[in-house]
Amino acid sequence: MKNIMKFKGYTARIDYDDADQLFLGHIAGINDVVGFHSDTVEGLKQAFQEAVDDYLEACAKVGKTPEKVYSGQVVFRINPEIHRKMALAAAQEGKSMNQWAEDVLCQEAKSKSELQKRNGARFKALHAADGIFVMPNAWNAGSACMLEAAGFPAVGTTSAGIAFCLGLPDYEGVLTWEAALEETCRIAGAIRIPVSVDAENGYGHTPEEVAETIRRVADTGAVGASIEDYSADFSAGGGLYDRVLSVERIEAAVEAAASLPFPFTLTARAECYLTGHPNPFEESMARAVSYRDAGADCLYVPGIDDAETIGSLVKEVDAPVNVLMGRAGNPLTVAQLEDLGVKRVSIGGSLARATFGIIQRAAEEIREQGTFTFSASQVPNAELCRFFAGRKTPSAP
Repeated sequence: MKNIMKFKGYTARIDYDDADQLFLGHIAGINDVVGFHSDTVEGLKQAFQEAVDDYLEACAKVGKTPEKVYSGQVVFRINPEIHRKMALAAAQEGKSMNQWAEDVLCQEAKSKSELQKRNGARFKALHAADGIFVMPNAWNAGSACMLEAAGFPAVGTTSAGIAFCLGLPDYEGVLTWEAALEETCRIAGAIRIPVSVDAENGYGHTPEEVAETIRRVADTGAVGASIEDYSADFSAGGGLYDRVLSVERIEAAVEAAASLPFPFTLTARAECYLTGHPNPFEESMARAVSYRDAGADCLYVPGIDDAETIGSLVKEVDAPVNVLMGRAGNPLTVAQLEDLGVKRVSIGGSLARATFGIIQRAAEEIREQGTFTFSASQVPNAELCRFFAGRKTPSAP
């Protein structure tokens, strides 16, 4: 053992290793490996911070906190050259390695916290301002970066898109909460605009489970989430939660959101149209009003796409309403939705499905015709490299 540092309540034991790698958590079944190399001081700081983030993410994957797994110790094995660079960087700033590491981590944490507070306030303001805004849905960091660059003020995640990109169907329970959180962390960490999470049914039936989901969403860097009032495996036949339980779940989510150190926007979904309810409009209105009264910031009734029904919904709930667009055959425009009083437009998994449509058609062309005309619409490699190389991390000033 060559050095010991303490930071953020943990003890980091830095040891040497022969490989030019940083190995994280070689106990408790955690064996993640990340590269740790940089020729600049700023790069070294970023690499060190990313290593700690990866370590904490590794702990989250097994559902344990660092304290429980490691008794307060973070174990890093670093090769002598990287250790020398860290020591030199600390000396240049007149600090001990312990203080240097603590300052790096604290500054990163402060930057992320400040960005989340700003984004939380921005997202709230978007719902309070006049007019309409579009919140397209991303399924990975790359798609989120492109949507941000296009000028959208916020992005949502899509559980369907995330599932498809992992080779999974969009069935309840197939995409694990851990996998969804992991991708959400990447999305929120890649952009500087607000992110709202498709949290499905809150990944649990009880109000307590929904409240915990809101707290875990907040840990990803996101500043909002939507909660559905439906679960396929709820009760013997599955279906909508009864209205009393549904309201209790929203109340718990509201309470959890209020306890966060930044503004959090909660969207409550009424799934009556998608579940075949015999009186979908009446039930949706009753539920939406109840969720509004329970403290939800935005109401969302997926499955409605005609102007008359949307207009009636907006009038009845008298609160910010999200409408889902992007489904095939829906001719309404953003301007028309604004005239109806809609506050927010999302597109769910439609953009992800469109992307898979491109792959499917290109594959069919190659296989059946032996041609490659699909490549005419691709973005050049150099252009994509310049785009992603020029992206700023959320912690950047």
